[in-house]
Amino acid sequence: MTQLSDQPGRAAPVPRTGIPDGLVLAGEFPTPDRAQWRELVAEVLRKSGRDLADAPEAVEDLLVTHLCEGVDIAPLYTSADAVGPVGVPGLAPYIRGSRPLGANPDG
Repeated sequence: MTQLSDQPGRAAPVPRTGIPDGLVLAGEFPTPDRAQWRELVAEVLRKSGRDLADAPEAVEDLLVTHLCEGVDIAPLYTSADAVGPVGVPGLAPYIRGSRPLGANPDG
């Protein structure tokens, strides 16, 4: 059933239900771990002619991108690297802003 918005020219918000129950992404593949990923990265680097004799223990340190702003971008992020919940816009502790709609004329 389609809901109509109470504001002209705006669509009604679509409820977010999350991931469907039957959807399994990459379900046919074995779950890799970080050690396997490191081994594969080291193999690719060796094939490309990179000398890994004096490389750091964590080969991903060789692939870090250093931005001029002082930010380092890692080559691989997992859910373990994620920060905790950042809150909801418009609700305390106002990490994501004091208004739910942000800085726009309607917010």
